[in-house]
Amino acid sequence: MDALLPPPDTGQIALTASADTTLLSAYPNRNDGADLILSLAGGYPRKIVLRFSEDRIRRLLGDRELVSATLRLSPAYTGGPTSLEIRPLTVSFVEGDGNLREANPRAAMGTGATWNCAEEADIGSHAASCLQHWPRSVFWDIGSDRAARQVHYDPRTGQLSLDVSEDVRNGVHAWLIRRTHWKWSPDSSIRRDPAFYSREGATALRDPVRAPTLLLERRAGAPTSLSIRP
Repeated sequence: MDALLPPPDTGQIALTASADTTLLSAYPNRNDGADLILSLAGGYPRKIVLRFSEDRIRRLLGDRELVSATLRLSPAYTGGPTSLEIRPLTVSFVEGDGNLREANPRAAMGTGATWNCAEEADIGSHAASCLQHWPRSVFWDIGSDRAARQVHYDPRTGQLSLDVSEDVRNGVHAWLIRRTHWKWSPDSSIRRDPAFYSREGATALRDPVRAPTLLLERRAGAPTSLSIRP
């Protein structure tokens, strides 16, 4: 299910991601779309890309004004980040069915997102042949303080929340995320990998709340302020 609807007397809608994957610079032509984890760990740069259904956002909001939009991630391991760099994506991407964590990976098939391509023609070939490129201004031009956003960390649930209200008002429904700084507990028993559950991971756990989620707060009885480009 894409939408996790709250009781009808509330103004909040929870929408789960329709696509998500990790992009790995160490494997620039490999796809990781079927992985249970979205990971920013490791000695090489990584990025997470995720997308929500534009049509569902439009239909679920209806004629109500958008009050706020919050992107929520559920850490797969214990830890508390201080900030993430998040950029709106205006280009589509294909999630793909690769999984680099499997001990004996099955042959990935079809198209999918890689570090080099928003849509690689054949993820099974491990060679770059882009059907669609990442926009250079978003994918490569990263590192400005202006792009870093403060993260709210809930110690009770371990969930992270990022405010994306202005993005959604401007028609954005997909994002690229990387870490800027990560603060961890000194407890050596705590895993230090910044990683989150993907939608596949949440499905495997039978816990849809752990999937990347877009929380839309709406106000009843007012014209919508949302303007989604066709």
